[in-house]
Amino acid sequence: MLVCYACSLLIFASGIFNVAGHAGRSRLPAYLVAFLAFTQIGIAIFATPHPLHNMFGIASMLGFLAPMALAVGWRRDRAARTLVVVSSVLGFLILGSIITGLSELVPQSQLWQLVKSVPGLVQRSLAAAWLAWLFVSGILLRRWETLAAE
Repeated sequence: MLVCYACSLLIFASGIFNVAGHAGRSRLPAYLVAFLAFTQIGIAIFATPHPLHNMFGIASMLGFLAPMALAVGWRRDRAARTLVVVSSVLGFLILGSIITGLSELVPQSQLWQLVKSVPGLVQRSLAAAWLAWLFVSGILLRRWETLAAE
């Protein structure tokens, strides 16, 4: 399942790459999505008891910053205004989920004390915000590309 998800992410990354190239915008979001895809393959190969599973999981956090990279890199493009706003909002939600998840590294922190009582909540909120960004930005990129071609 993770390999299929990774393949889907690579297709999405190629779409961002192409749209960014045509629009003269930063391709960094495409690279970050592709990086996330490769880390997902690593997570699939090295299942949970394997120590590399968590290493790939931690490395994948970099890929989740693609919405922020898009929001910052494309902010001056008026045609991408809605896409930038959506990427900013969901990017901050993703960043908040990542920071909350990393609070586990400081078990005495008040943030971790709040979160630990609900196992999996942080990962689910990260997944929800990420999938929402993929869905909405995919539609907006497709619409934007269609309008630019006319």
